[in-house]
Amino acid sequence: MAGFQLGNVVGLLQTPIVMESIGISGPFVLFSSLGLLWQTTWAYGVTSDPRESPFITKSELQLIQNGKVDTTASSGKLLPVGLLLSRLPSWAIIFANFTNNWGYFILLTWMPIYFKTVSIIS
Repeated sequence: MAGFQLGNVVGLLQTPIVMESIGISGPFVLFSSLGLLWQTTWAYGVTSDPRESPFITKSELQLIQNGKVDTTASSGKLLPVGLLLSRLPSWAIIFANFTNNWGYFILLTWMPIYFKTVSIIS
């Protein structure tokens, strides 16, 4: 989660500068372009199995394989949703994500209005 918070800090610091130079649509264009660039880079670099990754060293692969059950022998069945929702840790994760995202998106929703009224950026 540290990258998520760091992105918030950097984004909130860059937004007024971008809004002042480009306008109110500037941050949306900038951040969506960066997101698409990251998604494209990630999609071409990720693999389903660490053995297929060109970016992993042999010692890292050995560490992963020593602590991992072979996934090729799995049945491919997903866990039932009811089983996941019956566990307290699942609800803790859901609650934490809900409250974190709620605060984050409230902040994002009000940010352009704040910059327009307080910072006098049009």
